[in-house]
Amino acid sequence: MTDSISIHIGLNRVNPNAYNGWDGALQGCVNDATAMQRIAQSLGYTSTIILNDEATANRVISELGQAAFNLDPGGIVFLSYSGHGGQIPDANGDEPPGGKDETWVLYDRQLIDDELYNMWNQFPAQARIFVVSDSCHSGTVTRDLEYMSASQAAPFAAHYRTRSGRRASEASRRRLLQSTISRTSPCTTPCSSLPAAARAARWRPACC
Repeated sequence: MTDSISIHIGLNRVNPNAYNGWDGALQGCVNDATAMQRIAQSLGYTSTIILNDEATANRVISELGQAAFNLDPGGIVFLSYSGHGGQIPDANGDEPPGGKDETWVLYDRQLIDDELYNMWNQFPAQARIFVVSDSCHSGTVTRDLEYMSASQAAPFAAHYRTRSGRRASEASRRRLLQSTISRTSPCTTPCSSLPAAARAARWRPACC
């Protein structure tokens, strides 16, 4: 048992066989994961790093499950992800009409926000889970209840106003708060460079 665990995921590529020929090439994500692990280790975390072809959905879920088993009550998990993010049609009907599930684009398939949400329930009471996700189009991938509550609070609505001076809409407040919760980056792979089959596929990154 331990009171501080960190898991760091970085993908500079994905398996083209799993994504209709698209390799999802990026340049800095492995460096991001390595840097995050270095920070965590300097703070005394028990740390695991998962890179490129190691970062399968089963491996990530397994590491989270093992962390939940090993973590002391009241302990902290630091989870970082650097890679592509995406959106897919709602898989289980828990989103508003027309809503989408957010994903992490892992090596062999996309990991859906609902799967991550189910993993949080495995952790002991009073556990703290700190997630840093540098992934486009997946700002609510953690399905954070604190975020949902805060975005509807009167002080938040009063603080953020539109240029016309009127109170921001719910959609605007959500976008503003998301920017303070997770750092997202634009896709670095030009969509025009993807194979036609990839651009048409349901799993393609949302930026395309």
